[in-house]
Amino acid sequence: MRRFTHTFPQRISAFLLCLALCLGLLPVTALAVDGDTETARPATLVVGNITVITSQDGYWTTNSTTGGLTESSEAESWNVHYDEGTNTLYLNGATITASSDSNNNTSNAGIYATASEGQSVSLNIVLQGENNKVSGDIGIYVYSSSTGIASLTISSGDGSILTASGTVNPGIRVQNNGGDATLTIRNADVEAKVTTSGSIGVTVQAGSSSSASLTVERGSLTASGRKGIHFPEESPQLNISESAIVRASGGIAAGINENEPVTPSGVGIVFNDKVGTVYGSVELQENLTIGEGESLTLDSGASLDVGDYDVIVDGGTLDNGIAESLGNSVIYKVTKVELNKTSLTLAVGKSDTLTATITPSNATNPNVTWSSDDESVATVENGKVTAVGTGSTNITVTTADGSHTATCTVTVEKPYTPPPYIPPTYAVTVPDTTGGTVEVSPSRASSGRRVTI
Repeated sequence: MRRFTHTFPQRISAFLLCLALCLGLLPVTALAVDGDTETARPATLVVGNITVITSQDGYWTTNSTTGGLTESSEAESWNVHYDEGTNTLYLNGATITASSDSNNNTSNAGIYATASEGQSVSLNIVLQGENNKVSGDIGIYVYSSSTGIASLTISSGDGSILTASGTVNPGIRVQNNGGDATLTIRNADVEAKVTTSGSIGVTVQAGSSSSASLTVERGSLTASGRKGIHFPEESPQLNISESAIVRASGGIAAGINENEPVTPSGVGIVFNDKVGTVYGSVELQENLTIGEGESLTLDSGASLDVGDYDVIVDGGTLDNGIAESLGNSVIYKVTKVELNKTSLTLAVGKSDTLTATITPSNATNPNVTWSSDDESVATVENGKVTAVGTGSTNITVTTADGSHTATCTVTVEKPYTPPPYIPPTYAVTVPDTTGGTVEVSPSRASSGRRVTI
């Protein structure tokens, strides 16, 4: 065996070289605190009921019921952490609710970041853990009035989930009255919604003649409201990459009147309300569900590779080209089951057969089970109902997929027993004669039939 030895100076040199290589691999944002970062750091950052001092680190726990924050430390458990060096707000299974007691949060947002007058503002939110929740009149609000930029980035290293809810205003709003506005979602699953029907899920608002952009890289964005996603200025950018999925219940629109179309670019899947389109060469990162009333088609030149995942059609429609190319990777869910009869009357000992119809007709798993509420009245096997005793019971069919049901009410009566036959009698009066016989033809006849005597 060859043995290697190093002098002390050699060891120091190797250590410094290794350290330099490691630092070179770290993200720039995790190292640099340059002039741009300082300028873009929020002048005011309110998280729930806490005004964060952005010139120093901080740790807090959150109350899962009230959404309030309590000061903690790095050594203790925490749900919220602000890193002033990278201007990053970490959410670790946090529940954050806006507090009307904060004088610095006039918008009553769950998270509120704003710039000094005329300055840009930027906020990075990194998700950890599951079920991070932020709520208020606005869920998350980043605001500036500069000619620079208002920017919000939400990212995760493990696909964590964030739900941002607004009660009367958007779940997420990035607004710059004087310059550009950008929202970036990276490798995270984000839901933005409103609890009233009159508002919007996500708003990205730039100043006049400035750029508004929404970018989803990998991960997903689900936005719902009167409009799912709205850009008040015209000609915005909606960018998707790395097979991201965007769902906008209520649609995607630009312009003050919310009637200007927005054309996505990149690689991913976008549902503009219920109309889904595949853009570019998409590789699924998870199962994809086509829900009630939704459709999915391919954009020109686009393709869909499901890999180890499935496309689940649950009440929606799938373009024939996609369906044929994916074959068994498409699962058609049962949405309804019906019976050919809703009521049935039988005599004891008699039987009849019920027929179940599954929707859709090409359901992947059309199997059903049958049951009787009272088998002393009627039994059922594979749809054949047999009357056992008098009374009433329900026969139910249940689908194996989705447990959808349909019911037929069965009434069982005593069997009909005809009364015994009593032959009719006729009184015939004839003149007195001596001897002779009387013949009747036919000898037996029902009431009303003519006979010959």
